Parts: sequence; C-alpha cells; structure tokens
Amino acid sequence: MPGGGPLIQRKKSDAPASSPSTFPSQLFCRLMIKQAVRVIEDCYDIGKFKEIAQLYGGYTNFSFKLTTQTGNRFHKYLLRIYRQGTPVEHICFEHSLIEHIVANGGHMVAALVRTREGANFARRPVPNAGTSEDLLYSVFEFIGGEDKYSWTSNRLSDEEYTYSGRMLADLHNCAADFDPGPLESLHQPILKRLSALPANLDRCAERAQKSCFDQYFLKNLPDILAISQRTHDQLTQATDLPIIGIHGDFHPGNQKYNLNRVIGVFDFDRACLDLRLFDVALAVIYFCSCWEANTDGSLWLRKTPLFLRAYQKGACRSDNPGPLTTEECDFFFPMVTAANLSLIKWATDETYYLERENCPDKEYLYYLKHHVRLMRWLEKNRSKVERVLQKALFPC
Repeated sequence: MPGGGPLIQRKKSDAPASSPSTFPSQLFCRLMIKQAVRVIEDCYDIGKFKEIAQLYGGYTNFSFKLTTQTGNRFHKYLLRIYRQGTPVEHICFEHSLIEHIVANGGHMVAALVRTREGANFARRPVPNAGTSEDLLYSVFEFIGGEDKYSWTSNRLSDEEYTYSGRMLADLHNCAADFDPGPLESLHQPILKRLSALPANLDRCAERAQKSCFDQYFLKNLPDILAISQRTHDQLTQATDLPIIGIHGDFHPGNQKYNLNRVIGVFDFDRACLDLRLFDVALAVIYFCSCWEANTDGSLWLRKTPLFLRAYQKGACRSDNPGPLTTEECDFFFPMVTAANLSLIKWATDETYYLERENCPDKEYLYYLKHHVRLMRWLEKNRSKVERVLQKALFPC
C-alpha cells in the first residue's frame, strides 16, 4: 500500500522497524547485504556485481538498486526482497501479471528478470534469525526517471495528471485479457473486502486501547460502518462490469516522471483480479484527494476531470476493456466511496491493529483522519461529485 507520508520521510535513518512478524532486524546489517550480493552472483546472469544501495519509500517489501557490469557497459536493476510471510502464490500472481503486461507491449512496467534456472525468484534462509523461514529475492529491470511525489504529496502539474490518466488506461489495455490460471492474489476483490469490513473493524475495536488513534477510531466507527454497509448495498446491484488484472495501488508515488511526463509504473504488491472501475476510482482518491491543511479530506474537482478524460481517451485505443461504460459511470460514485473505505481498512485492520508495535500512533492517525474526513466530504458533496464525474466521462 501507500509509501511514507509527510510525518516521516522514508529515508535510511527512518527505515521501518522490524519484528519477527515482519522482517528480521538482520536486514539492516552487513550480513543481509552480503547475502543479497551472493544471490545476484549465484542465481542471475546480469553481469558482474558492482554496487548495491537500499531504496526507501515503501511499507511492505525491501528494495535495492543494483549496478552490474558486462564489458564496458553498466546496467541497473531492482532487487526486491519480499516480506516474510508473503504467500508464494501471491508473488507468482504478481509476476505473472507483470509478464503478461510486458508481453502485450506494456513497456511502462519493469520487466521481471528470471534466474539462470528460469525461476521468478531465488530463495535463501534468513541469516542468523533462528527460524526456518526463507527470504524470496526477485530482480527486475530498473525504471529510470524521477521520484517526484508520494500518496500524500500529490499535487501534480496538469500535464502530469493527463499523463497519469493515460498511463492507467494503457496499463489496463495491456492487462485486460490476463488469465492467472490457478494462481491467486493475496488481496480480495473490493466487494468481498466491503462485505467483510464490519467484522474486520469490530475486531479492531476489541483490540483498541487508549492511544489517540484508538480514541479517534472508536469515535468514528459507527459512521464508518453505516457508510460501508450502504456502499456495499449499492455496489452489489452492479452486474457485468469489466473484471481485469488491476494494479491495485496506482498512486503518484508509484510512478516515475521525466519532463512532466509519466514514464513508468511500479509496485504491483496489491495486484489482483477485480473490477476495473475500482482501480480507476482508487486512482481518483490517490491523485485527486487533498492532503493540504485547509482543504484536507476533499477532492480537487478541477483535477479529477483531467485524469478521467485522459483515461477515457487512452482506453478508447483498445476494445478490451475499452472506455468506462455508462453502467460503470452509474456506479462510479459509490465505488469512489468504496475505494476510500479500502484505505480506511488499510490504515486500521491491515496495518495499525495488525502490527501496532511498528505503527506510530500520530502517523497513522494522520492517515485515518484524512480518509474519514474524505468519507464525510463525499457524503456531503455527492451530487456535485456525480456531476463532475458524468461530465468528465461523457462530455457530450
């Protein structure tokens, strides 16, 4: 899910704490770096190892920028070490979707580099961890460009909003006919998440203590539950909407930029098979919700049409899934609400109450407040938002 927000900058000195339930502390010692280097030398034909540097910005996995050399040429790659406990089936699902997108011309995505044996990851024991668990390593091509934004620092230029909308459409065009076969994603489709949300949040309430996060969560829980039930009831009426392989976390911090253009997309940790409409609605939340003090928890209604018109134009270049349909437009507003609720679920059930010892109260309270404010803003401004969506998607 989202990368570090404004309360803490995800740099080396702020690397997320580790615990036996997440990543071993040895990841931050020389031994772990040496093991990563050995994986490259033992398992991959990508040249002679020259340099490795850890990349900071995410909450889930650990990533490193690699430099290798063949002859007089230097090459850059991304090495990813997956979080302990991530199901192998989900990693294979993610990699299968990436390879499908690349095979369909999706050069905005970093291609997976397979091992000498043709595997999509290498497996190594956790060094000095006293556990039988393994770490899984994968290598990808490196996307150049600039890291300009995050999910909370999202005021793009108008041109970047347009390129971002077009990029999501191109991604969907390349992913539309993806068939995962027996592979399954770790992440459930949005309707299943909404259906399970009341029980998830009730369990969170049982674990609540007396922190500032707990107090705010419990105070707003009745409204969250009421709106989630109403939203679920509305969306269950939607039938036959396009289902495709989606990115699931398409936000400004998961893109690379060059000269006001989007040149690449990364981080498919939340990929799954789901309604295409959810991926677009979630992108609207990420790109167009304001985090700035005076207007925090509202949508930038002037920016939203820039993104959506570009998406529609880009989606018209393919029949599958094609541009958003009139039926998808009819359910766009409740899906935007559902997308925002999914981020409330992330901040509470999936993160804070699951790994409380690693979640700073004030940081996660900042996230939760934003999305609760946005939830209420959407309820209050529904008619205005629906008019903007309708005009952006079907201007004629």
